[in-house]
Amino acid sequence: MEIYFGSARINEKGGVSGGAPGDQKQTSTPDMKGEVAIEKFYVHKLGWYIVRAKKAAHARQIGVSMNRACNNANIGYDQGTYRLGVVKYGTGATVKTGADCGSLVRRCVIEATGKDPGNFNTGTEVKALLNTGLFDLVQYTGRDCLREGDILVTKTQGHTGVIVSAPTASDGTTVTDAKDVYYMAYCNGKWQDEVRGLEDYAGIENKAISGVMVRVPNHTVSVRVRRRGTSNYLDWATGYDRNDSNNGYAGILGKPIDRLQMKMAGGHIMYRVSYVGSTAYLPWVTDATDYAGLNGKDIDKIQVCLK
Repeated sequence: MEIYFGSARINEKGGVSGGAPGDQKQTSTPDMKGEVAIEKFYVHKLGWYIVRAKKAAHARQIGVSMNRACNNANIGYDQGTYRLGVVKYGTGATVKTGADCGSLVRRCVIEATGKDPGNFNTGTEVKALLNTGLFDLVQYTGRDCLREGDILVTKTQGHTGVIVSAPTASDGTTVTDAKDVYYMAYCNGKWQDEVRGLEDYAGIENKAISGVMVRVPNHTVSVRVRRRGTSNYLDWATGYDRNDSNNGYAGILGKPIDRLQMKMAGGHIMYRVSYVGSTAYLPWVTDATDYAGLNGKDIDKIQVCLK
C-alpha cells in the first residue's frame, strides 16, 4: 500500500507569498495538485525527523485534520498575509484563507490535542512540539517505520507535513490483507456486493451509506453507526443478515451515516472510510478505540481488515 503525505506546499504563482486566499490550484478530491494537497511520500533531500504523538488518538486526529485541510479549497498557501488564517479558522474553514506548512501543522495539533504549541517555523518546530509534552522524537529508518498521523519535519529548516495514509495505523497496528473478513454496505437503494478483505471497498463513490454488516468466521463482530444529524449511536449489531433489521446489520436503511465503529471478540479489526465529496480515505481505526468518519459527512466507502 502507498504512503501519502499532506502539507501546505506552494501558492498558485509558484511562490510563497502574494497569492490569493484559498486554493487556486485544487480541481478535485482527493487534492493531489493543489497549493495545500496530498502527495505520495518521498524522502526529502534535507532528511526527515519524525515527531510522533504519544497518544494514538491524537496522532489519528492529526491525520484526519490534515486530510480535511488538503481537501478544503478554502485553504491556500501563503507565508504572508494569510499565513495564520488556518490557525484562526481551522482546517474546515468556510472562508477563503491560507496557511504555510508550519501553521497548518500547528492547527492540526490544536484540533487533535486541544493544546497550542505556539508559533514556529520548520527550524524551531521540533522543539516547540516536544515542549508540549505530547510528542516523542522518532528516528526515520525507512518508510516502514512511518505511521498515520506522524509529523515529518526536515532536519534543517525547509518543510513539514503529516502522514495521512499508511499501512501502519496511528497505534502501530499494521494493516494486513486478511482474506477471512467479509462485509457489505447498503447504498443507492440496495445492498451492494459482498467484499472480502482489501480486495475492494464496500459502497459506491459519492453515494451515502446507511447500512453496514461485517462477519469474520468463528468470531463475533460488533458494528454500530451514527446517523448524520443525530448525536447518539444506534445499537450495536452482531448479525450478518440483510433481512434482520434488529441485529442483522448496523444502521437504518435510507438514513445516511457519518460515524462507524467496530470491535471483534478474540482479535483486532481495522477499518477506514471515505466520505461523499472526497475519494481519499481517512486514517485507519483499530477496534472501538475511536470512530471512522467526519461529523456531518456522509460515509460512502468502507474498507475492513484484520490485524
